[in-house]
Amino acid sequence: MIKNKSKPQKLHAGQLRQLQKFVLLACGLLLVKTFLAILWEYRFYFPADFDSAFLSGRRYTFTFSYQVVFYTHIISAPIALAIGAILLAIGSRSRASSLHRVLGRIQIPLVLLLVAPSGFVMATQAYAGLIAAVGFALHAGATVIFAGLTMSTAIRGNLQSHRRWAMRCFLMLAAPLLFRIVAGAVSTAGLESEAFYQWNAWFSWMAPLTVFESGRLLAARTPLDEKTELNPHSLRAST
Repeated sequence: MIKNKSKPQKLHAGQLRQLQKFVLLACGLLLVKTFLAILWEYRFYFPADFDSAFLSGRRYTFTFSYQVVFYTHIISAPIALAIGAILLAIGSRSRASSLHRVLGRIQIPLVLLLVAPSGFVMATQAYAGLIAAVGFALHAGATVIFAGLTMSTAIRGNLQSHRRWAMRCFLMLAAPLLFRIVAGAVSTAGLESEAFYQWNAWFSWMAPLTVFESGRLLAARTPLDEKTELNPHSLRAST
């Protein structure tokens, strides 16, 4: 009786792994598509087209100082995000450890000195007022904190903590993609509003962070035998 009960559990675990892979692949493709769509819109920024979606209504506020911040952000942010994706892909494999260090030394200063500060300044002129501005500003602040802790844990050699902070930093860098995806879906449904924009300014970075932290806590509470069943390679990697 015991053997007969164990077989469906293993089959269910295998199906769950396949579902997880499919969901990750689908999400990855959607993020890549959104990333490329954002880059495609750059044709409206060189030179500035004030009839485009983002620059609409900014003709008289697009001052020289804002231009510096704006162009700094739209150039540095995609580079930092792309580097983050590469770092996640190669992980901390011994064969790619030197590449990981080089890319990390490029990404973290880029985030701390360009991406986050320019994002914070742009937040002060956010559409939909103070609520959205505070949401975007806190997002920029969280990005600085996570990037700084990613760097400090790497310097101290605390790799486990470094991976966690690096993932949090990546989620902050990828948050604009989620913002665009949700905004596009709502626009298609004809439900755009100022209140929604304000909500999305918070949701786009708090939601992925909440999901990550919830998953981490859930994994910590999962018994070792269940973890091994869901991911048979985890036990092999830990030995």
